[in-house]
Amino acid sequence: MKGKFMIGVNLFFYFVLSAQNIKINEVFYDPVGADSGYEWIELYNPNEQNVNLEGWVLQKAGSDWSTVYIFGTTIIPAFGYLLLGENMVSNCDIYLDLAFQNGGSSTDAIRIISPENYTDTILYDEPNDNNLPSDINDPAIYFAIDVSSGCSLARYHDGEDTDNCEIDWFEAANPTPKEENYFPIDLAITTFEFVETADNYTLSTVIYNLSTQPVDNYVANLQITLNNNELYNNFIPSIAAEDSIKIVLELGELDSGYYVAESVVNSLIDNELENNSMTASVLVGIAPIIINEILYKDSEYTCEWIELFNRSECAYYVDNFVIKDRSGGEITFSGKIYPQSYLVISQQSEILNTIYPKINPEMVVKAIDWTSLNNSNESLYLMDEYNTIFDSISYLGPETEIDVSLERKNPFSDENIQWSSSISEFGATPTLVNSILPLEYDLRLDLQEWDFSSNQLIHNLKITNQGLFDLNEGILKIFYNDELELEEELFFTDSLNVEIITEAPYNGYYTLKYEILNSKDLNISNNVQYSFYNDNTLPFVINEIMYNPFDEEPEWIEIKSNQEIENLDYLQLVIDEDTLVVPYLKEEYLVLVNSFEDSLFMQEKYAIEPIVCGLSSLSNNGEYLELSDVFGNNVENFNYLPEWNFNSKGVSIERINPLISSNERNWTSSVQQSTPGRENSVYTSYEPKTKKLAISPNPFSPYQNENTIIAFKLPDTISRCTIRIYDLDGRLRRKLVDQELYASSNEIIYDGKDAEGKYLLPGIYVMLLEAVTHNSGKIVRLQDTIVIAK
Repeated sequence: MKGKFMIGVNLFFYFVLSAQNIKINEVFYDPVGADSGYEWIELYNPNEQNVNLEGWVLQKAGSDWSTVYIFGTTIIPAFGYLLLGENMVSNCDIYLDLAFQNGGSSTDAIRIISPENYTDTILYDEPNDNNLPSDINDPAIYFAIDVSSGCSLARYHDGEDTDNCEIDWFEAANPTPKEENYFPIDLAITTFEFVETADNYTLSTVIYNLSTQPVDNYVANLQITLNNNELYNNFIPSIAAEDSIKIVLELGELDSGYYVAESVVNSLIDNELENNSMTASVLVGIAPIIINEILYKDSEYTCEWIELFNRSECAYYVDNFVIKDRSGGEITFSGKIYPQSYLVISQQSEILNTIYPKINPEMVVKAIDWTSLNNSNESLYLMDEYNTIFDSISYLGPETEIDVSLERKNPFSDENIQWSSSISEFGATPTLVNSILPLEYDLRLDLQEWDFSSNQLIHNLKITNQGLFDLNEGILKIFYNDELELEEELFFTDSLNVEIITEAPYNGYYTLKYEILNSKDLNISNNVQYSFYNDNTLPFVINEIMYNPFDEEPEWIEIKSNQEIENLDYLQLVIDEDTLVVPYLKEEYLVLVNSFEDSLFMQEKYAIEPIVCGLSSLSNNGEYLELSDVFGNNVENFNYLPEWNFNSKGVSIERINPLISSNERNWTSSVQQSTPGRENSVYTSYEPKTKKLAISPNPFSPYQNENTIIAFKLPDTISRCTIRIYDLDGRLRRKLVDQELYASSNEIIYDGKDAEGKYLLPGIYVMLLEAVTHNSGKIVRLQDTIVIAK
C-alpha cells in the first residue's frame, strides 16, 4: 500500500490501493438516434479503500481487442464511482472517445485490465463468432443481452460479479450514471379478500414477485386500511424470484355494516404500479342499500327507472355501485343517497319530473350506462365494484301493467321479501314511500273540498289511519300564508271526516295549508295538503298577447307572476273553449306557444325562458281568455280586442299595469313591437312618489269593471297594517287589509265592494290606513278619499 495526499483549502489524506477488483458497473453504448458524443462507462470500487487506477487499461472488442484508454494517476474512492464519457455527457470524471460496438449481429465486449493482469469483462450479444474470452472462459460462453437504444447495461447490484454475464447484467430503461444501480422489480397483489370463519373475519393478501430477481425485505412495505383507517403498515418479508407470500390479518368479529378494505404495496423501485393495490369489500348483516322499486314496462310517454332505498342511518356515495342483469348488462351511476332516503336512476332522468308531479328531483340521477330492462323473466343484482352483492330481484313480465312500477312491500326487513304492483294514482312512487307499504303508524290527511259562504271558509277534511297500528289522536293545524289560523286536537279511531269553519281571509291570494301531526307518525309526506284562496287580487295575470304575428312567426301569450306562491303547481288558461294546464313556475314571466318549434324560435329571437308549449290558436278578431288556478280560483277573464293595438300586424298588446284588472283602458299597443319575458314597454306604476299614499285611478267605476290601486309607503319593512273603508256617516263598509306586510312599499287592489261583496253606491268614501312598525313600534296613520263613479 502506498499513501497519497492532496493539499488545498482543506487537507485530505488518501490511502490508496494500487490493485483491487474494480468492476465495470454500467455501460451506455447505444444512444437513441443521437450523434456521437453520448456514450459512457461507469466503474465501481466495491472495496473499503480508495484505489489508484494508474496503469490500468480500458479495452473494447468487436472482432478483436483494441485499447481505448490507459489510466494515469486516477483515484476511485471506496464504494465510489468513476464515470468516463464522451464530450456530450455531463458530470464525467474523464472525457474521451469511446465508440463502443453496438452489438446487433455478434458478441461485442469491454474490459478493464490492471497492471497485475486482473480483468473485469462484460460481453454482450451473441453468437460469439470471434471467440472473445471472458474472465474465466476462453472463449466466453455467457453473454449479456444487446440492449435497446437509449438503455444501458447495468449490474443487478453494484459490484456483484459471478463471472456470468447472462445473470449479472440487465437492461436498464433508466440509466443511472454515478448512482446506485437498481433492478426494476414488479410486485403484484394477486389476491386480497375477506375470509369469514365462524363469524370471525380475516383479511388475506397474496403478494407475488413477478421479477426474475429476489426482493429483499426492506425494498417494499404493505399498507392495509379498513374504511379508510390504517390497520397494518410493515415491511414485506423477502420474496424469492417468481414466488409469492401470504399475509393474513385477523379482524375478529365485525359489527353489522359495509366494510371496504384496501391493500397497497409501496416501493420506490417498482416500475409496474397498476398491480400494486387491490380493494375488497364485505357486507356484514343486512344491506344498508336495497332495490326498492322498478318501472320496467314503460310506454312511449314514460321511461324505465330503478329506485334504491338507504335504510341505514349513514349517507353513502354510490359511485362504485352497479346494477347487473342476468345477461351481464350493466347500469352504472353516481350520486349520494342520504339516510332513510331514495335515489332514482334512469336513462331519461330529465323527463321524470314531468311524469311524476310529487317526485323530488334532488333524488334523481341520470345513469352513466344503461341496459334495457326486460319485460319478462329478468334478474337484477345491486353490487359494488368489488362484486359484493347488496340486493337482488327476479321478476316475471305479467306482474305489472304498462307504466305501473313494481314496489317492495317492506324495505326494512329481509324476511319473506314480497313485491307487488304500485297502487299509486300515478302508477309509481319514485322518491316517495312505496304505496303498498303499511308503516307501523301512518296518518293520512286528505282535503275533500272547501267552500266559501258568508265570509267563511268551510273545509271538509278526512283523516285516515293507514298504518299497521292505529293512532287515536292528532293535532290539526290550518295556516293562511304560513300564519297559524287554527289549531285543534282531534280524536278518532280508524278514520275521521271533519268539517272545519274559519273566517275567510281578505284582499289577497292565500296559500291554505292543512297539517295533521302526531309524534309517532312514521310517514309525514301524506300529512300535509294545500289549497288556495283568492280575494280581490291578481297574483298572476295575462300580461302580453301576440295574436297577429308577422308571417312565419308564432303566436304567444305571456303570463306574469305578481307574487311568489309556494306549493302551487299549476295554472289553467282557457282560450274560448280550449283549456291549457300550465305549470306554475317561480320565474316572473312565462311565455306560452303552440309547438316546440315555436319555442325554439322564441328562444333564438328573444333569448327567453321558460317557455311552455300547447297554446291553441289565437283569433285575430279577439277571443275570450280566462286565467285561474286549478283549485277553482278565477283570477281574471276578459275578451281581448284587435282595436287595442289598432289591428297592427307583428305588434303585441301589452297590459299597462299588471296590478289592475283587464279592461280596454289597461291594454294598449306595444311601443317596441313586443317585449316577451320582460317588463312591458307601456308599463306604468302607481307607486306614490311625492307623498306616502296614492289612490289611482280616482274616481273609478266598479260598475264598469274597474279597480283602483291603493299605493303607500311605510317607514319600516315589516309592519302590522289595517286598511278600512268608511262612508261619510262614519260607518265601516269594508276592511281591506289586516295583516303583516313585509315591504315598505305596497300596492293593494280595491274593487269597490263592501264587506258583503256588493258594490258601494256612487259617492265619496274615506280610506283610513293604520300601521304599527315592527322594529320601533311607531304608529302610522294615513287617510284619503275614494270616489266611486257610476
